[in-house]
Amino acid sequence: MRNTTALAAKRVTSIICAAVMLTWLSGCNRPAATPPASTPQAAEGADSAAHDDELAHELGPHDGELVELGGGEFHAEVVHEHDAHSITVYLLDAFAKASAPASSQELAVNVTVDGVPRQFKLPAMAEEGDPTGKSSRFQLVDEALCEALDAAGAEARVSVMIDGQSFSGSMRHAEHDHDGHDR
Repeated sequence: MRNTTALAAKRVTSIICAAVMLTWLSGCNRPAATPPASTPQAAEGADSAAHDDELAHELGPHDGELVELGGGEFHAEVVHEHDAHSITVYLLDAFAKASAPASSQELAVNVTVDGVPRQFKLPAMAEEGDPTGKSSRFQLVDEALCEALDAAGAEARVSVMIDGQSFSGSMRHAEHDHDGHDR
C-alpha cells in the first residue's frame, strides 16, 4: 500500500509540473508588450503622429493650435496674433485642458524656412494662478518669427524644459490654410 501511495504522489506531482510548464510555455508565445518609453523623446512615434493629426484640427483653451510634447505627456498651445506680431505659447497638461506651469525661464521655437534654421526664444510670462517661480505662458513679439511661421514650407518645433527633461513637438501651423481664423 505504501508503494501505491508513493507512486500516486509521483504521478500527481508529475501532472502538476506538466501543467505548470505548459502554462508557462503558452505565455512565452505571446508577443512582448511594448515597454514604456524611458524618455519623452522616445515616446514619440506612430501613435504620436496619429495624435498630432487629430490635434491639427483642435483648438486649445485659448483658441490656439495644439502641439503634442513628449508623446502626449504635455501639450503646447500656440496662439499667433498677427496684428500684434506676437506668438504666445501656453503649456498644458496631457489632456490639453489645464495649465502645466514649468520652472523654465524660456521656451524655444525653432523654425526652418528654405533650409535656413532660426531659433526664437520666448521668455516666461507667468499667468495669474501660476505658482511662484513657474510659468505656463511664454510670449514674444517678433515680426520675423510671425513671418517665418507663415512662410510656405516652413517647419517649426516647440522645445521646452519641464522638470529637468526636454520636451519638443512639431507645429502644424504653416501646413494649413489660415482662412476663417486669426492664424
